[in-house]
Amino acid sequence: MSLKSCSVLLSGLLLWNLAALPARAESYQWPSQIPSPLKAPTDQSMGRLVKGAALQGGLLDLRFGQASVDVQGVGHILDWNNLSKFTLDGRACDAKALEKAVKDGKGLSVAVRYNPESGLIGWMDAVSGRPQASVVTRLSSTGILKPGDTLHVAVPASEAKRLKLQQAYLSVPGVCRQLRMKPHNGGFETEIPVLAGVQWRSLPLFIQSAAGKTFRGSTISISGRAPIITRFGPHKAEAGSIPCWVDYDGPAYLLEPGKTVVRVSPQAQISHLIHRPGRVHFWLSSDKPGLYTIEVKTTDKVGRQSTASWSLTIDEMPPTER
Repeated sequence: MSLKSCSVLLSGLLLWNLAALPARAESYQWPSQIPSPLKAPTDQSMGRLVKGAALQGGLLDLRFGQASVDVQGVGHILDWNNLSKFTLDGRACDAKALEKAVKDGKGLSVAVRYNPESGLIGWMDAVSGRPQASVVTRLSSTGILKPGDTLHVAVPASEAKRLKLQQAYLSVPGVCRQLRMKPHNGGFETEIPVLAGVQWRSLPLFIQSAAGKTFRGSTISISGRAPIITRFGPHKAEAGSIPCWVDYDGPAYLLEPGKTVVRVSPQAQISHLIHRPGRVHFWLSSDKPGLYTIEVKTTDKVGRQSTASWSLTIDEMPPTER
C-alpha cells in the first residue's frame, strides 16, 4: 500500500470513528421572508419556513469532502461540495485555505450552517487569532442577545472617514453575509433580527468595504435557548447525608451559579452546592424519615429560569449504621 493510500485510509477511519459520536447542534425554523444575506445555501424552504441547523466549535480536519468539527470534545462530521461557502476572518476563501491552516497548526473556530438531513455544509465561517485591521462598531446591546431582539450595528462617521469607506457591508460568522449597511450621518448602520434556534458565543463582526478590504469589529453572543433541567434525583434514600442532583441540557457557560436556589419541604439542611457542565450537585442532610419535596431553580445570564420539583422518600437508617 502506498503512503498516499495509507494516509487516505487513516483519515477515513478517523472521520468514520468521529462520525459515530453525537454532537450538540441547533435546529432552526425561521420565517421565509428573512433577508437573503441571512440565508445559507443549504437552508430549506418549507412553505412559509426556512429550516436548517447550526453549530459552533473548533475545526479538527477538512479533506476528502468532509469536515470534522469539535463541539465540546465531540467530533461532528459534515460534508462539503461546490455549494458550500467558506470564509476565513471575514474574507471569502476555499476549502483548501482552511485545510492548509489546520495542517499548519493554526487553531480555527468555526460557525457552521448546514442541512441537518444530508449533513451538507452551506456556510463554514472560520475565525483565527491572527492580527487584523480593526474597526470601531457601536452596538445597541453588548449583552447576550436572545430571540426577538434586534441588534443595531453602526460604524460612526469618524471610522468611515479613517477607513475611507464609501460603502460598507456587515458579515457575522454563521449569522449573515455581505449585509449592505445604509449611510447615516456620515457613517453606516444596519439591523440584524435575532432568530431562534442558534447558539453563538463571542462571534466577531466583520465590516467590508466596496473595494474588498475587511475590518474586524466587536463581538456578539446569541442564545436561542436556556439551560433546561431535564432529570433529577434521587427519589428514595436512607436518612443521613444524601447526595442529590439535577441534570440540565444546554450551554453550561450561561448558568449563573450564584442564582441557583434549592428548597426542601419539610425543612432540611442543604450544603455543598456544586455546578458542573450538565449537572448541579448538592447534599441534603436529614435524620428524620418521611416524604420530602425538593425544588431546584436555575437562572441563566439572560434571566431565563428552569425549575424542577420532585418527591424524595427518606427511610430510617438501619440500626447497624446508627
